[in-house]
Amino acid sequence: MSTTDSNDVKSFSLSISGLVAAITVNAITMIAFFSAFVILRQFLPFVYTPKKETKVFSFSNVKSLHKSLFSFIPDMFTVTDDELVEVAGINGFAAFAFCRLAFKLFLGIALICLIVLLPINATGTAGKVDLEKFTMGNVSDEGRFTSHLIMSWFCNVFIIYGVFKILNLALQVRRDHLMSVLENSLGYRSILVRDIPSELLNETSLFHIFNAVGPVDKVFLVRQDEALTSLTNNANKLRKELEVSAMVLLRNILKNDPSSGKSTGDSSPHTVVLADEEGSDRLEKLRPRKQVHFFTDRTYDRIREALSKYSDIKENFEVKQEAVASKAPMNSAFIVFKKEASANLALSAGLIDNPMAMTERHLVIDQENIRWEPLGFSYFYRLIMNVAGITGVIALSIFWLVIVTLVTSLVQLDTLAKIFPFLSDLIRAYPAIGGFVGGYLAPLLVSVLLSLVPTLLRIVAKYQGAATIASIEKFVLNWQFFFLVFNVLIVVTISQSVLKTLQSIAESPLSAPGLFAQSVPPASKYFINYVMLLAFSGPPGALLQISQIFMRSIKVFGLLGTNTPRTMQAALQPAQWDFAAQMAQHSLVVAIGITYATLAPLVLIFVVLYFGFWSFAYLYLIQNVFEKGLQTGGTELYYVGTHLFVGVYISEITLLGLFSAQGKFIHTVFMVIQIVFTFVAQQYARKYKKVVLELPVQIALENEMKELEKRAKAKAGLSDEEEDKPPRSRKFVGALFKSLFSDVSGLASDVGKLGKGVTSEVAGVAFGLANASGATKILQKMKSDVTASDLEALDKSSSSSIAIESKMATETDVISVDEEEYEIFAPPSMRKNALTKVWLPNSDPLNAVEDVILPEYSKGGIGVLSVDASVDWKGKLELGNGMLENPEKNL
Repeated sequence: MSTTDSNDVKSFSLSISGLVAAITVNAITMIAFFSAFVILRQFLPFVYTPKKETKVFSFSNVKSLHKSLFSFIPDMFTVTDDELVEVAGINGFAAFAFCRLAFKLFLGIALICLIVLLPINATGTAGKVDLEKFTMGNVSDEGRFTSHLIMSWFCNVFIIYGVFKILNLALQVRRDHLMSVLENSLGYRSILVRDIPSELLNETSLFHIFNAVGPVDKVFLVRQDEALTSLTNNANKLRKELEVSAMVLLRNILKNDPSSGKSTGDSSPHTVVLADEEGSDRLEKLRPRKQVHFFTDRTYDRIREALSKYSDIKENFEVKQEAVASKAPMNSAFIVFKKEASANLALSAGLIDNPMAMTERHLVIDQENIRWEPLGFSYFYRLIMNVAGITGVIALSIFWLVIVTLVTSLVQLDTLAKIFPFLSDLIRAYPAIGGFVGGYLAPLLVSVLLSLVPTLLRIVAKYQGAATIASIEKFVLNWQFFFLVFNVLIVVTISQSVLKTLQSIAESPLSAPGLFAQSVPPASKYFINYVMLLAFSGPPGALLQISQIFMRSIKVFGLLGTNTPRTMQAALQPAQWDFAAQMAQHSLVVAIGITYATLAPLVLIFVVLYFGFWSFAYLYLIQNVFEKGLQTGGTELYYVGTHLFVGVYISEITLLGLFSAQGKFIHTVFMVIQIVFTFVAQQYARKYKKVVLELPVQIALENEMKELEKRAKAKAGLSDEEEDKPPRSRKFVGALFKSLFSDVSGLASDVGKLGKGVTSEVAGVAFGLANASGATKILQKMKSDVTASDLEALDKSSSSSIAIESKMATETDVISVDEEEYEIFAPPSMRKNALTKVWLPNSDPLNAVEDVILPEYSKGGIGVLSVDASVDWKGKLELGNGMLENPEKNL
């Protein structure tokens, strides 16, 4: 193929017709996905409304969604933020709130940039054509560059303003979350301590050390045995085998019963026929059997084999637990304090003079947050694994760099036309096809490749010895964002243009930054298609949940095996979701939007659509589909907020390179000033870290004062009615544009404060909440307030002589906790209910479970729980309203 032909083919990837073709295909895909979702939600409530329309859950605070096709949409938008937090938890609300805020920010930026910069770029004199004429690459005169400089300041300052909005939101939602859970939470007044020296690895020493920080309730050393853990896991596998085998036997009995009840619908009582006409045991023929192995016809009885193995595990299991309890503990322990404030002070307090011991500490939060196996890993082992893990992530990034570069290079039209010559004629005959393939194929393949990364990162985090699930999610969030920025925003930009000018870089290495900056505007065509693909397929795909349709249907209806009450109930649970990976992707799109806001404003259109569509999707999903799961209390919002600075820096450095390459000295100086301004703002933002990630003493003290006030009012016989408080924010649609323009109008004053250093007050507040003097002032104020309100109430009571101040000084009561609740500090294999019970349905037409299965299981020594479930003559399993909430709860 000639050079001319190659250039002709290549030009189609930059054409407006190609963009229109890509928009058309993506729009059709989105409409198809959304239509399928609207229709299927009427028939599959266990997929699309598991928090509302199953027999397991009945959340009264979930908005009632109508059965008609589209009438559920208006109801979705009447929910307030407080209701969303109550239904979805902090993590779900955080994702929605971030997308909503990003939507408002980029809507304001897009309106200004498109109006101001698009005409300036389109009428430039650099001679660019098609989509490139709408980029800054089409501008060559100095006056127009000044417009880009001014808009860069506007966009980046507006984004920094948004960063502080996100950080304040993180602070607010975390405060509300902690105030709602502290009163009755054992986990939030407990910490996990690792790397305890052997001389301190006993209850007495740890009690005295931490009691100096605050009054300690209990100390639990971690003892775990690999063999005992293996036995417990095998017992759970046998439990599953016994539940499946029981359902197989029950269905065989019902299917082969000679009575006529199953065909006539007779509801009169029936009993199991034990013998056939010849007098032989007919049930023996119905028992489930399994082939010994593939190369033999011999089989064994599944129930008897499982019961035998379970009996072997249960024998002397408690004795084995006692033996493990007498062994030397791991180098970790749980410290339970009497006050939440003490637990949070202990997170950062200096304890001993060994910098490698007892420095890693975590709030327990709940037992699902703990990973038990790594608690015995030594500090040096984890250090080695951390170095190996980071090295692996960097190597993975380099490997992905090669893959992404290769993919983006191969799927460019000129390359494809050389590999497949017939494409040249096809593309010249149908230009739209060429534009669609050239712009759509590369983003699609890159998205598929990058979808594998979160799983690999979680594996790395687990091998590093992360002690909590929250630590793994934080690792995935931060490294996935780094991975995406490096391999998508930077590598793809380089692969689009700079790789074609390697000779220029080799001749003049110092020209590399300028060449990179000049390659950014032409690469905008790729990112237009990339963000478009994410916007038009991501939210509709999340709503449709194709994988959940198949997985849940298989479990509910037993399509690929026998369903049991436990598997069916688990399938009806609200879905888990990948918070860390999705938030990292949202941060990447923000970075793309910031980078191209002034360079190629067309990208902003699809960034706005991206966050608008995701806001809609989250608003539905967090109300109806996603369960609360493990709550991290808004901490991820801090990391997501600070990630936005990466996009700001990339945008500023790119413009700095472009201006310097054009010899625009004044513009370059102003970009340097802008980078310094961003750096100062980032330092202020970092001051939020401590107060967001750790519980401020103020919150704990306020909680304790609320409890004291409640007790005082109870003694005085006064009602304890909570004051009405305004919702966290207004309803979504009604306030959208009003809040958008209020954000824009308030930006100037906030920026002025930031420039004058007044923004340090924000950081001062953050530090004031955590430092001792600030906490003392707050406490004194709260004491005076409570004294003023309580002395009047207690004036005539017998305890009126007791001042609130003395109660504060001597108060050491702990909210009543059952001893069984302290079992969360023991590994699952060391708990009393380590060997879980088998779930069997409590109703069937022949009463076969009670007459046949239950006696055999009880004789075999396994615990059985008759759950609220029934099986009809056809073997169909149905769950009752009394099913337990957690299918994996140890019972």
